[in-house]
Amino acid sequence: MNFFAIDSSNQLTLSSADIHHIISVLRARAGDIINVVEPKTQSLNECQITNVSKNNIEFKVISKTPITTEPPAKIVLFQCIPKSQKMELIIPPCVELGVSKIVPVVSKFVVPNASFAAKKQERWQTIAEASAKQSRRGIIPRITQPITFEQAIEQLKPMDICLMPYENPTESSEKIDQVMAKQNIQNIKSIGILIGSEGGFAPQEADLALANDVNIVTLGSRILRTQTAGAVAITLVMSALGEM
Repeated sequence: MNFFAIDSSNQLTLSSADIHHIISVLRARAGDIINVVEPKTQSLNECQITNVSKNNIEFKVISKTPITTEPPAKIVLFQCIPKSQKMELIIPPCVELGVSKIVPVVSKFVVPNASFAAKKQERWQTIAEASAKQSRRGIIPRITQPITFEQAIEQLKPMDICLMPYENPTESSEKIDQVMAKQNIQNIKSIGILIGSEGGFAPQEADLALANDVNIVTLGSRILRTQTAGAVAITLVMSALGEM
């Protein structure tokens, strides 16, 4: 499990929540080893605890190595907001797989409104942080405030590859591995994936995506749930990048 320094100064500092977890959950004692990530320098510090008190721990750095758990390209998941608590099921596997950011999107068939997502953003960020620590990520992926479908298209434009799995693919729609195979993998620095809500995408949304060079792709002959599709798409992308 990785813990994240809250600054990149010479003196590594952990959050009070992490200190509580190390003391009360892990029951760490002097001599135990913890891993502390410096996000700004992307380095992993192997640290030995030297002292444990009621509300604090002291530790020293034993070794420092570069982070090797981050994919070569930044993967941004634009997730149309699902109903109920489904976003809480979507975030952990996507963070574990390597997504760098998750952007909640309000599309035509989204039932919850932007206000609902805005109120949940802090909770979702907490879930992302826990998943990042558990999976030994080098960063904590950011969960942003919600945006509209049109804003999502604008944010996709500068990315090297844009993918939108669609339940009504055209004859020209390809699979993700086919789209990725046409690219020089070494030159790919950013990938955007746009996933629909329970109702999928409206035809006019698919048309707008196509008009803006978003690749309409298929995830196979079966319709996947919104809480499944993002993780599957990220898995296929990571496989194409040689990360799996």
